[in-house]
Order: sequence, then structure tokens, then C-alpha cells
Amino acid sequence: MEIKPETVTISEELPGRVSAFRTADIRPQVGGILEKRLFEQGIDVKEGQPLFQIAAETYQAQVENAQASLTSAEAALDLANIKLDRARQLFEKESASQQTYDSAQAEAKSALAAVAAARATLRAQQINLDFTTVRSPIPGRIGAALVSEGSLVSANQSQPLASVQQIDKVYIDLRRSALDLLKMQDMANLAPEASSVEILGIDGRVYPQKAKPLFTDLSVDASTGDVTMRVLVDNPEQSLLPGMFVRALVPRQIVENALLVPQQAVIRDVTGGARLVVVDAEGKAHFHDVVLGELVNRSYVVTEGLEPNANVVIRGQTRVSQDGDQVHATPAGQQPKQ
Repeated sequence: MEIKPETVTISEELPGRVSAFRTADIRPQVGGILEKRLFEQGIDVKEGQPLFQIAAETYQAQVENAQASLTSAEAALDLANIKLDRARQLFEKESASQQTYDSAQAEAKSALAAVAAARATLRAQQINLDFTTVRSPIPGRIGAALVSEGSLVSANQSQPLASVQQIDKVYIDLRRSALDLLKMQDMANLAPEASSVEILGIDGRVYPQKAKPLFTDLSVDASTGDVTMRVLVDNPEQSLLPGMFVRALVPRQIVENALLVPQQAVIRDVTGGARLVVVDAEGKAHFHDVVLGELVNRSYVVTEGLEPNANVVIRGQTRVSQDGDQVHATPAGQQPKQ
């Protein structure tokens, strides 16, 4: 195989855990008896979809009482405005004192304030009545109901009624060594990470959607020496589930004019050194001691000991007994001559 220079992106494999894009614990905002569960457990729900019904009779009565108070306040305002209009006419005719006119104005303003207060009370009671229907604040998949019908619930309870998780896209928190992160900052050619992180599933296959890096945490975990890198990935088929462990290929460095040789072309000696068999223009084989770098897609990056466009033997190199042997080399992909 003729080894030609090429641009290579070196990636590192990082472990990570999936978490939901949004999670909402469903809790009541008013107290009462839980009358009905309005959903099937384990289904996808929409934003604003009713989930539970709390007994609403008391809150309905409070709304009606607030409505009556508002009506009374509006009637008092009408009467105060009539008195103010009459006091104005009499004052203009000098048939009423300034004090009488001022008192009528104050009564009208007080009645107007009473109407505003009654209207606010009605609105608050209507909100409480609306809260008796517990709705989902986000779209997503709802789990099991954690409270059964007939239970007494309150606005301050710690136990949720259920949980909804939005997983049409998910976060993946990757763990990276702080030392590796510092090394990356010293490199000249850093790989652009945007839209380039590949996710590997449990079975090792590459996930079809690529992840978008969001940020790398500034804090280092004191127990592990790692930092967290969060990425966001679309999950239309919901195959990535919260809590699942995955791996990610994160671009680390771009190497220009890299020389890649297949793994099977490398000969290891007893000391751990690496060598390649290179065939010259005269068909003679020569051993080249090389220094290997990163492993990229089952090929090594050769950093020293190999010239560009060299013909490297990738199969049958063990048949070369000594440097300078005459060999018959066939280009990879062609059938050798008999």
C-alpha cells in the first residue's frame, strides 16, 4: 500500500451518562382530595395536558363568593360615583361645601380601590380553582403515578404525584481527565468540536445523530480528578434513555500531512519497538524502525521513520528474512499472481 499524506482528526473516547433534557416533578399547587388520575401511566403527554383532578367544590364556592364581593363592590362604586357627581353639581352652584365635595371624591376613590381588590381576589380564587386540574408543565413521557385516588394532597408536600421526562433530545455528561484537558489547551491544532461528537451506543455502533458540545465545567471533581463536558444530542427514536451509560468520540486534534499505516502492517520486536517493511522501486524489501502515534480507525499515525508515498507491506511481511530481500509485491485489493 502506498502511504500518502492526509489530514487526520484524532479523537478520544470518553465515558458518559445520559440525562433527560427536561424533568418535571408533578406536584399540586392547592390542597384537597385527589379525585381522578387523567392519564395512562408510561405514555407521552403534551405540555398543558391534564394529569390529575383535585376536588374542586370548595374552590368553586370561593370563586362564587369572590364574584359576589366584586359585584357588591361595583355597586358601591356606582353609588359613590352618583354621590360624587351630585356633590360636584352642588359645589359648582355653591350649594355644598368644599369638605362635602372632598368627602365624595374620597368615597369614590375608596370604592374604586375596593373594586380593584375584589377583582384581584376573584382572580386569585379562579387561579386556585384552575390549579385543581393538575397539568403537565412540559411535553415528555410520564412515569408511574406515585399517589392514588382518594389521597389527601397539599401544596407544600415533598412527594410528587408523578414525573415527566422530555427525552426527544438528551444531555450526555462526559467525564474527561483534567490533565488531558490541560494538554489539549497547549496544542496548536485543536479540532473544532461543534457538531462533531459521535455517540457510541451500548452495542458499540455509532449513533446516527451527532452531539453538539455545550460547555466544559470549570470545577474538577476532587475524588476522581475529572471534569464534566456536557453535550446535547437529538433523540428522535428515544433510544438514549436517562441513566444509560454511553461512550463518545470527541475530536481532540487535527494532524496535517499525517502518514497512516494499517495495524496489521506493524511488526513488533521483543523490546516493544515497531518496524515496517518498505518496498523500494527495485522491488527490494527494507526494514524501517518507526515511531507510532495515535491509533485512528485501526491505523497508526507514524510520527518518525517513514517517508511520504512509501510502499509499505501490509500482508506477508513476515516472509522477509533480511533487509534487502527481493520480493514480489502486489498492490492491496488486487489478487497476487500465481
